[in-house]
Amino acid sequence: MVRAHTLHTVVVPKADSPSETWTPFFHNLFQKTTDADRSSRRDRFGWPRSFEDTLHQLADLGYEAYRRTLDQVSQSWSVSRQKLFRLWGAFSFLVQLEQKVKDSPYWRYHLNFQDMDKVFLATAVAFTAQEWPPVDDRDGKAFLSLLRDRVIRLTENEVFPWLDIYRLFWGNVLGGTPWALREADEIAAISQHKTAPHGVKESSFQCTLSLLRIHFLFMAREDDAVRQEIEGMADRGLVVHWSALFLYLHGLKPSGQLERLLSWLRWFEATGKRCFAPLDQYEQAETVKFWLQVAEPCGAVDEMLDAVRPSVPDYMYRQLLVNVGRYRQWAELCLLHGRLDRGDHYWKAVEKVDPAVMLPLYHHAIVRQIAQKNRPAYQEAVKMLKKLRAHYKKLKQNDRFERYLARILEENGRLRAFQEELVKGKLITP
Repeated sequence: MVRAHTLHTVVVPKADSPSETWTPFFHNLFQKTTDADRSSRRDRFGWPRSFEDTLHQLADLGYEAYRRTLDQVSQSWSVSRQKLFRLWGAFSFLVQLEQKVKDSPYWRYHLNFQDMDKVFLATAVAFTAQEWPPVDDRDGKAFLSLLRDRVIRLTENEVFPWLDIYRLFWGNVLGGTPWALREADEIAAISQHKTAPHGVKESSFQCTLSLLRIHFLFMAREDDAVRQEIEGMADRGLVVHWSALFLYLHGLKPSGQLERLLSWLRWFEATGKRCFAPLDQYEQAETVKFWLQVAEPCGAVDEMLDAVRPSVPDYMYRQLLVNVGRYRQWAELCLLHGRLDRGDHYWKAVEKVDPAVMLPLYHHAIVRQIAQKNRPAYQEAVKMLKKLRAHYKKLKQNDRFERYLARILEENGRLRAFQEELVKGKLITP
């Protein structure tokens, strides 16, 4: 239980306490949680806990005790103030936990604590825009100022994804409210008058501010302004990744904005590529997924294939061809690159849908097996011949199979082991 008036000599906030009293309380409560964790670093048998267990105690069990205290302190408050207090407390826990990780390099190699940002966001999402204080509320402004200040101080040594935390918070809690308009104005004012905080590179600072401006422009559906911002970043030599927009692009299909997504992909192919850092494998794969979302509904299959062909690996392009039903093109590429693996997932998938396009692949794969001149390869060749016969029969072209088999026998008549396997497979008689 929380004492009625003090906790480690720090005054416990009341419903009418100013928010300036909250931060010392949160810091003291976090320290108490850490101290309690130290006292429990032995298991029930008295053995010292491992470092991983200690982290689990602090990040998971420690936060639960911390949260329960916040709930108890604020249980009689108004809903709006109660939720702001709890959200601020979750934010403070996250910031202090991050500092602990930075202070101790060993912590960075353990991932037990790295879901804590999701705890903060879950607390935020439970706080609806209707429950948030009015736009002129002093404490609401103070909390948002803390969150903003943490984000614009981004460095290369971050523990938690603060930029995503900020964007998800504004996208899911206060998007489209007067608070969002006020925040966009705050970001604009900082962009005009403020230089990088101590310890933050000017280029990183400017890049972060641009991404924050982009967030509010994108949420307002001002896509042309977003593109101008990105192009301006490139002109200033600021490094930005295509994946910085994925948080928004992923939401376009579920919200029925396929034409908007297609517009973004077209801009990326025509102009955007020069603005971003070279794409990594994740960005390439996600770009293909975006194209797949719009290609058929928007009648842009050929456009998609032309766009992604120069930039994706051959294996990814072949998968793409199967996904959009271009089986003949897939088969031609398999022949061109010698991809004749009958166990391949896409081989089996195409075989079920369009056996006709598989015939040349089987022809070449059978010849390749026979050329190895060993019994296991002959056995595999016979399996393929039987499968090929079934395809020809399904297509009502039995005579073509008979001619193909006759040619195989003529070319390999001296391979006795192969002949024996053909007999065993009942493709020929002794």
